[in-house]
Order: sequence, then C-alpha cells, then structure tokens
Amino acid sequence: MKFFEFAFLTLWLTAVSFAEVYLLKDSTEVEAVDMGVSVKWANHNIGAKDAHHEGDYFAWGETKTKPFYREKNSMAYNNPDFKFDITNTQYDAATQNWGPCWHTPTLDEFNELIENTEQHLFNATFDGISYKFLRVTAKNGNELVFVSRGVHKDYSIEPKFLYWTSTVGLPEYDWHQHVAYAFDVPYESSSRLSRYVGAPIRPVLKEGQFIYKDAKCK
Repeated sequence: MKFFEFAFLTLWLTAVSFAEVYLLKDSTEVEAVDMGVSVKWANHNIGAKDAHHEGDYFAWGETKTKPFYREKNSMAYNNPDFKFDITNTQYDAATQNWGPCWHTPTLDEFNELIENTEQHLFNATFDGISYKFLRVTAKNGNELVFVSRGVHKDYSIEPKFLYWTSTVGLPEYDWHQHVAYAFDVPYESSSRLSRYVGAPIRPVLKEGQFIYKDAKCK
C-alpha cells in the first residue's frame, strides 16, 4: 500500500467521538462511546491498543488467548453445560479482562447498534495481510471502527468478519455452536459459529455504570 493510500485510510478510519474515558481492571484506559443505544461501546477490541488494531481472539466462553483454536483445546465445544448467556459471568472475556462493568455484547445489543447507525464496509491490505473494516456512525455523530482479519480456526485464519456475542445458540441443533455477529455483506445478521473458533470481542458498558480506580461498578 502506498503512503498516500495508507494516510487516507488512517484518516478515514479515525473515529470521531465524544466519549468518556474509563479505567479498566488492569488500570489502562478505554473510551466508552455513546452510540445512542442502551449500552456504550468500547472504542477498541480486547487486547487492541486502539481502534485500528484487531487485538486478541477468544474461543467462546474462554477468557484467555491461545496459540491455536481447535476442538480438542476448547472448554465449551461439545459441552452441554454451556447452555446459558455468559454475560458478566466467569466465562465472559470482557468482564474477566476489563472488569465487572464490561461485558461481551448480546445479539440484541449488536442488532440495536446496527439498526440505529449507518455502516460503511472497507477492505485493505497491510504488509500482505487482508483486513476488513467497518465504520459505524451514530445519529449523534459518534463513530466506532470494527476490524478483523478473520476468525482463527485450527491452524489457519478464515476470512470471515465475525465478532462473538454472549448469546447462546439454539440447543436443538447441537452443543457445538454459539452466536457470532456477521459484519460481512449483508452484515446485519447473526451467524452460528463453532465454539472453539477464535474471534474478536468488542466490550460494552451498561448505561449508568461508572468505573473508579478500584474497578468497581457503582
């Protein structure tokens, strides 16, 4: 990618938002962006230093990253005990990594975001690696940027633009899959994704919650 193309993309992906800065569990800071919906959205993924980086990937129901994402090293895959929404539980990567005020978005919260904003999808290649970006603009002018290379499955990356939700899949199918949010066109949709697959997470903060230095909600 040429310099002027990179500079243009960086400018295009710079989200313009008026946001509150919150203290995370590890004492780092993140912006909680008011998108005019029931929850405030973090300006970047777990493990990312800003909105332009993809950050860490997690298997569903797990709170730590790992080198490979396989059926054999998944805690929740083919496990019938995981038949509940993991929001704010010990299995919620957002809560466990960022503190008790944050949680992995539910499917309803993703739907609410998309239904109340405008979206622009963009593909770009950096150092030979293809990325997908989604810029989300709220009616109040605030913006978010979602980014991903794909999902980590076994020893490779599949080019699917998916983010985990905390929402359980339908139990009548099997105990293998849970619901991810699909940003690919048409990106206003949910997708069933195997629990062992590694996908990014964009935490949300409930309205009316505040984080102090002790990382307690109040």
